[in-house]
Amino acid sequence: MKRFEQFLLTCIGLDARSLGTQVLERIIQERLLATRSPDRDAYWQLLKRSTAEQKILIEAVVVPETWFFRDPEALLALAKLAQRRLLQIRPDQGLRLLSLPCSSGEEPYSMAMALLDTGIAAQRFRIDAIDISGRGVDQARRGIYGSNAFRGRTLDYRARHFTVQNNNQHRLNDNVRACVELRQGNLFDASLLASAGPYDFIFCRNVLIYLDSAHQRQTAVLLEALLAEGGALFVGPSETPVLLRHGMQSLGLPLAFAFARGPAPASPQPPTPDAAAVRARPVLPSMAALRIQPATPAPATLEQAHRLADQGRWDEALALCEQLLHDAPRPAGGDLAALYYLLALIHDARGDALTADKLLRKTLYLESDHEGAMAHLAALLDLQGDRNGAAQLRQRARRVLQKQAK
Repeated sequence: MKRFEQFLLTCIGLDARSLGTQVLERIIQERLLATRSPDRDAYWQLLKRSTAEQKILIEAVVVPETWFFRDPEALLALAKLAQRRLLQIRPDQGLRLLSLPCSSGEEPYSMAMALLDTGIAAQRFRIDAIDISGRGVDQARRGIYGSNAFRGRTLDYRARHFTVQNNNQHRLNDNVRACVELRQGNLFDASLLASAGPYDFIFCRNVLIYLDSAHQRQTAVLLEALLAEGGALFVGPSETPVLLRHGMQSLGLPLAFAFARGPAPASPQPPTPDAAAVRARPVLPSMAALRIQPATPAPATLEQAHRLADQGRWDEALALCEQLLHDAPRPAGGDLAALYYLLALIHDARGDALTADKLLRKTLYLESDHEGAMAHLAALLDLQGDRNGAAQLRQRARRVLQKQAK
């Protein structure tokens, strides 16, 4: 199986062990039968010479799990940041956004709906959406989705942007589809994004956790290069350590996991009309400007701790978390698990992987289906060389996602 694992690692950066040995074994066996290959050696020879079979195998191992408005905090942050940025650029300029990978379209279309719903005209932004799966891109182009694509308590956007069809299918309205340019492509194809960018906003969520460390670093370098000065990169919660180690700076929006290039952007003075007319790519404002500040001190909360952590104020966030553990009544189940998970993220960001490991295990003891804790602990185990342990955790996370999808 090593040669097949190496093929997937080289082509798409996928750590095949995150799929689990049994899963990859099953996929290879299915392809043996489908291609009438007498054994693995024969199938390997076919795979080496057939571009079509390479695409089929990659499709088989890429298992998308997504839905509309899956990450509402990130989308809310995107809408606020986009409004600010448009006020500071010339009227004839528009925003450029990237969704990579875009799967079957739920993420880039959610980005478009979030911008449209906040009052931004379609002519003021453009979203590039790229995925390695031709099947996923084709589905996104069709724009027709079943009930599994709509989850959560708030589905009011569905009435605004979809038309109900037969068999409980929903067709995305053309004005939203027109905002997104869909392409099939490989993240590690150097020619694909060679002339792309800069992008004001990039969504690359829940990808890094499935890559080995070398491809994580490669992806971080690529994303930073594609990001405009003052732009924002959105990743998944368990991927933040990768960007912090790469030197990127948290923008400090709670639960949005948004990052900027290099040092934290300075808060600019409001530009004069003349200055605004000539500034092509201004720096984003301070994140504090996007929040209403309380008039009086509020009691310590987990949300405050999240905010401090997102701003990179690790000592303050850690102290607040420890205060919550010590002073507040012992919360039940999920709340305590969330607190331990945040503590783990803080310790990992401060470089204390050993303590982060222990806290993640406490999180999973309290909430065995905590997807973020499983993914983050898997990343730590990878760094420690425990590839089997990491693979087992990623398998558990996949089973949780599949269970949620039913």
